[in-house]
Amino acid sequence: QPVTPPQPAEGQGRTELQAREEYRRTVHESLQKLLAKDIQRSRSVVDAKHKGASLIITLSFDDQGKLVAWKVSEPSKFERLDQYYLKLIKRLVDRGDFPTPPLAQFTTTVVTIPIDLK
Repeated sequence: QPVTPPQPAEGQGRTELQAREEYRRTVHESLQKLLAKDIQRSRSVVDAKHKGASLIITLSFDDQGKLVAWKVSEPSKFERLDQYYLKLIKRLVDRGDFPTPPLAQFTTTVVTIPIDLK
């Protein structure tokens, strides 16, 4: 029997999957820049004990691509770490620096962002 590789879900063509991955990378870069500034100022809660932790944040957008809600959908073992990442997102939103998603390429207005601490 030939093995069929997994197919993208209906509506999630190759371009949408690529757009989602590119957007996730952009969000990661924005968070990392802010995190680096916090580390320089000794305001970061991220330290060695968080190594290997992972969480998933769900972002919800309106039809114009404005971020309207964000939450931790899969928490890490560190509540303080989860809350810190939510605060980083809020700071980016408040400053108007949160990346706008390419909604024209998405079939949904909800995006998940996995975060793994190495």
